Amino acid sequence: MRGEIRFLLDDAPRRLSQVDPTMTVLDYLRQVEHLTGTKEGCNEGDCGACTVVVARPRDGRLHYQAVNACIQFVGTLDGCQLISVDHLARDGRLHPVQQAMVDCHGSQCGFCTPGFVMSLFAMTRDHAALPEESAIDDVLAGNLCRCTGYAPIVRAAQKAYDDNPRNDRFAAQEAGTLAALAELCDNETVEVVDAARRRFFAPSSLEDLAALCLQHPEATLSAGSTDVGLWVTKALRRLPTVIYLGRVAELQRLEETEDSIKIGAGVTYSDAMALLTRHYPDMG
Repeated sequence: MRGEIRFLLDDAPRRLSQVDPTMTVLDYLRQVEHLTGTKEGCNEGDCGACTVVVARPRDGRLHYQAVNACIQFVGTLDGCQLISVDHLARDGRLHPVQQAMVDCHGSQCGFCTPGFVMSLFAMTRDHAALPEESAIDDVLAGNLCRCTGYAPIVRAAQKAYDDNPRNDRFAAQEAGTLAALAELCDNETVEVVDAARRRFFAPSSLEDLAALCLQHPEATLSAGSTDVGLWVTKALRRLPTVIYLGRVAELQRLEETEDSIKIGAGVTYSDAMALLTRHYPDMG
């Protein structure tokens, strides 16, 4: 059993040994790290103002995902790299996505802008070449803007590809980031306890998960936190024990056999749909 959560904040290692099991990534960034670029809007995973990017090792590469920091618990970052809008500019130079937002007047009040920037940054990791406008619309579907309308933001997404947005320090440092994450990762189940004796567990196997459920029948199971996160941010519930399912490899399996598709309980919709739509295009 490992008694700390390990992750990279940009390229700096973090090890948290005592943390509230329901502290959100948003609160961690703003209140602990004092990185205030990430904004709180709805605090329920709808508006996208809090969007950050989490990078996870997958098949020898980094897989980047835009997530809502306001409902994701900080313990779920174990083994990952956390990137916020504060980390994109370097040495006084904006990232191509940020510069495109400036050039295309994609920001007015600016409150939603960090979230849009991070969604577009994640898009550049998924799409080596400029995607179709419909794909850009899908990328931005989780971000709300109440000032400019979306046309200049879509133009910014397109303009970002004028200057290869993948030609940045994140791409240049990918091998180093993978090596750093490998040093932090192991197959140990994680247990951290806060000052009030509230616990956060991140089991690494189905066997450990089953044992924890028997030991802690009061525990709340959490995967994406789209429901559980709102119990905390809106209903203000204080959960005594949280068991995070995201490190249980058996729940993440997506298998295709000759006569079936097996979808683990922890597989995301986006990962499952890529396979399902090959067989059932209308599902896309």
